[in-house]
Amino acid sequence: MPTQAEIDAALAVLRSAGQMPTGPVAYATLEDMQDFGLPQGAWAMMKPSTVERALRASSAVADSYLRGQYQLPLISWGLDLTQAVCTLAAWDLMSVRGYNPEGHDEKLKERADSTRDWLKGVAGGSVHLSSVKDASGDASMARGGPAAFIQTKPLRGW
Repeated sequence: MPTQAEIDAALAVLRSAGQMPTGPVAYATLEDMQDFGLPQGAWAMMKPSTVERALRASSAVADSYLRGQYQLPLISWGLDLTQAVCTLAAWDLMSVRGYNPEGHDEKLKERADSTRDWLKGVAGGSVHLSSVKDASGDASMARGGPAAFIQTKPLRGW
């Protein structure tokens, strides 16, 4: 994983060349999918490219929620967003093969619904992504601005 200095340097080069990436960023990998979405056995019969497309599509769905709070594309993000994308991709992949409300599929649906609610919270500003840095280069909470600065008077001794 690149260091923050390497990310900042690459971002500066892209900005100066007028080549900021505009396409969808995949917030999760196949390895993440196995850790957060579905065990590999559940998607073993699928082509890896199919799973990768589902991750890119779910990342684009996440972007539709993030767009109001962050300047896209995101440069870095935390595991919360990675897990959310894996959860959405898992639901999409499993619902394509056929949905069984009497089995484990119901849990996948509940997880996907919960993730969409969480993304709505992100879009509304009541939930903030962890470890996020957007295309503005600011590691603050995007439109919410930097963290609050609190100043108090000296302790009174009681």
